[in-house]
This record gives sequence, structure tokens and C-alpha cells, in this order.
Amino acid sequence: MGGSGKTTLLTQISKRFRETADGVQIIIWIVVSSDLRVEKIRDDIAEKLGLRGEAWNQKEERHKVNDIHTHMEDKKFVLLLDDIWKKVDLTEIGVPFPTSENGCKVVFTTRSREVCGHMGVDDPMEVQCLTDNEAWDLFEKKVGPLTLKSHPSIPAQARKVAEKCCGLPLALNVIGETMSCKRTIQEWDLAVQVLNSYAADFSGMEDRILPILKYSYDNLKSEHIKSCFLYCSLFP
Repeated sequence: MGGSGKTTLLTQISKRFRETADGVQIIIWIVVSSDLRVEKIRDDIAEKLGLRGEAWNQKEERHKVNDIHTHMEDKKFVLLLDDIWKKVDLTEIGVPFPTSENGCKVVFTTRSREVCGHMGVDDPMEVQCLTDNEAWDLFEKKVGPLTLKSHPSIPAQARKVAEKCCGLPLALNVIGETMSCKRTIQEWDLAVQVLNSYAADFSGMEDRILPILKYSYDNLKSEHIKSCFLYCSLFP
């Protein structure tokens, strides 16, 4: 699901490769998103490889594909594709297919198990929401000890606020940051009240949390399914 930490995990994978190398000569990170445009991915990869310049823009598509393939075919690479919503055809881009022989890797994040199937992944790793203890640890870290110790009743209210995030790292981060400067019990009481009654009014919800969650809703396949989703949200 959106906000569960897929991009954060991909960042850590990228960082690990950069630190340990392990014979990897090329590490490329591309953000794909729902409006998959092959030419943009191709241009982004060319930029990372140092192939993109004035001459690149004048080339035909087949020549661009060939240039990327030629540059990568004899090198060990890791291609990280963040947030894909449909199958990304590597041959269409020019990226050589990763095999156990060449040691190359393609790692991607997606919200769709169906996409994993189309990409040939038999056993995808699901990034799940945090457990109650993990969620509290993250929220506690974001809020900070000074705020939590500023009133004896705040820790209990803080746990109620953290519970409302349902283990979603995005919500825990944003709401935790928002509450880190709230050092009166009245402010925490209000936060619990708002999250219980109309969470969309909570600071940071409209601009940082809801758009990411809405992205999944917008990509539901039909108006009928969207109506069913809204109905289940109102009457769980």
C-alpha cells in the first residue's frame, strides 16, 4: 500500500550497493510512477550513463535503445525502479536482461501484485505495515523525549495518536513530526479528538498523506469499484 515504506526500503538497498560495491559498476535509480513513459525512462537512464547530450535528442529511438544496450551489456549493473504501475519492458528501453550469469539485478517497487506477475517475479516481498511495538518506536522517535516528558498525561495520549496511524510509516512520520512541538496536554487531547472525528482536518494530512493514499484510489479500474471502496470506507 501507499506510504508503507517501499521507497525507503529501496533507498536502503541502493545505499547498501553503493557502500559495498560487490563488483557492481553501474547503479541507476529511476522514479517511474503511474504515467509510465518509456522515452522518459530511457532518457533518465541515458542521463545516468552520461550518454545524454545535444546529439542524443536528435537520435532515432532504435539508436537510443542500441546505445544504452551497448553501454550496459558488458557491465554488472543494478537498476532500481521506484513506483511502477505497469510492466516495464526492459528490451524496449535497451537494458540488457538480468541473469544469474551476468550478475545484474532489477529491483522495483509497486503497489500491485499483478504487476509483479507481469514482471516475472514469482515470490515478491510484501512490505507490510509496522507492528504495534514498531509503530510506537517510530512515533516515539519522531515526537521526541522532550515533548513526551513535558506532561505526565502526554505519553498515554501519544499512544492513542500512534494507534490511529494503524502502523503506516508515512502517517507515523508526518503526524509524529507535527506533534513533536505540542507540549501541552490540551494540544494532545485535541489531536486525539480530531483523529477520531475527522482525520482529514489534521495538520499534514491533506498535503502529505492523503495524496499518496488517493493515488491508489485514482488507479482503481472502474467507477463501480471506486463506489464499492467508498461504501466500505463509510460502513466498514
